[in-house]
Amino acid sequence: MSDILFISHRMPYPPNKGDKIRSHAIIHALRLMGHNVSLAFLIDDENDVQHLDYLNQTYTDVIYARWHKMPAYMRMVMGGISKTPVTLLCHYSRELADKIKTLKHNKKFDAIFYFSGASLNYFDETDTAKKIIDYVDVDSAKWDAYAKKSYFPLSMLYRDEAVKMAKYEIKFAEKSDKSLFVTQNEKDFFINNYAMDISIHSKIMPLNNIVDHDYFTPNNNYDNPYKHIFPNLKHICVMTGVMDYKPNIDAVTYFATHIMPELDKNMPDIGFCIVGRNPTKAVRELAKYKNIFVTGSVDDVRPYIHRASVCVNPLQIARGVQNKVLESMSMSKPTLVSTAAFEGIMAKSNLDLLVCDDLSDWVRNITEVLKNPDLAHRLGQSARKTILEHYTIDKMMSDLKEILS
Repeated sequence: MSDILFISHRMPYPPNKGDKIRSHAIIHALRLMGHNVSLAFLIDDENDVQHLDYLNQTYTDVIYARWHKMPAYMRMVMGGISKTPVTLLCHYSRELADKIKTLKHNKKFDAIFYFSGASLNYFDETDTAKKIIDYVDVDSAKWDAYAKKSYFPLSMLYRDEAVKMAKYEIKFAEKSDKSLFVTQNEKDFFINNYAMDISIHSKIMPLNNIVDHDYFTPNNNYDNPYKHIFPNLKHICVMTGVMDYKPNIDAVTYFATHIMPELDKNMPDIGFCIVGRNPTKAVRELAKYKNIFVTGSVDDVRPYIHRASVCVNPLQIARGVQNKVLESMSMSKPTLVSTAAFEGIMAKSNLDLLVCDDLSDWVRNITEVLKNPDLAHRLGQSARKTILEHYTIDKMMSDLKEILS
């Protein structure tokens, strides 16, 4: 049993978006392993305050500070003349830093987890505790991808952030005892492109995400949410995710404006449902197109996945692993993904899911799955099997044991 401090830039609960799914999985696994886990985090969503009682009852110490938009935005503006990445400036809190310092003064920790690059504000290389950074993705590479997809001046701002983040990622990887990435692909990318000092390569490891396969199971029967949305349509494509996240916005826009018109030519009884909270104006306006519906926030995404014909993920920009893909695979749904969304998924193309490189691939593969129930069933069954092999809490605990050893 060890005393572990887990520092994150956002409350690691409830597990309702990508980073929170991962952070909660890690702290839950550490607790199941018998460790005493203390939490330090920022609250950036007032809806999360209701969960503080649960965290206080479950974990050893819970310290936090409120994240406020205006001071964060002011620090972001200053980022243009600072060598510090905007990512770190935006998520810094003097209050949280002071609380962490006090907690560490009163308690000796065996290990400290820093979750994501945004938590590196609180990294203290003088700590005698084992220092573990979970970068999740190579964040600097994401900003570089944004730069390549954007026009000036955003392209310049994104590229500047990419350069700054890369320097910080390398510097802190050298100072940490372990640096983690969400997939083997992300680890290899970081080593091959950034981690030039071969002495730190052995300190860099992958730690896969998990899926709650008992929650995302194909064995529950749900009422059909589409009977009111698309009462006259036979086939439904669905994409789930937070809809104020740029890659998701770009993905659903591409599907609605490029793929759906092509499908409609030979399959007019097909609909596309966009399921996820905080849809931007651009996403909401997609509902003006034929057979497209935007739900906004829903209490439970599982009925939408379970009752869909296929789950799609046409991301053009992606880093790491896409939890929404894993969730649809766990529910045995035929899942179609872009090449970018497929990277990092421990699955076999054409066996567990279908990978689409371009518009013609999307149209052909969706049409084939919808017209071939046996293919849809085979893909779903194989996908579920892969989840049970690679994305379980037992696998994460085994990996964490090695990381902490």
